[in-house]
Parts: sequence; C-alpha cells; structure tokens
Amino acid sequence: MACQAIRRGGVFIASNLHKHMNKRMTSLLSAWRGRATRMK
Repeated sequence: MACQAIRRGGVFIASNLHKHMNKRMTSLLSAWRGRATRMK
C-alpha cells in the first residue's frame, strides 16, 4: 500500500524536479528495495 503512494509521489516529484531529485530518488529507491527485501 505504501509502495504505491511512494511510487506516485516519486513520479510526481521526478516529473517536476527530475534534475534535482534524480540522485535522491535513486538513493531512496535503492534504500526502499533493500528494506522490501528484508521485510519479505
């Protein structure tokens, strides 16, 4: 459930501030993937 909201927010932010948030989004996605892997 949270993943969908995060993805929508990420896409919205990326479309508006792609240049500035690109690096942060990459780090956030990698961190979320690591957490999701551990959660499962």
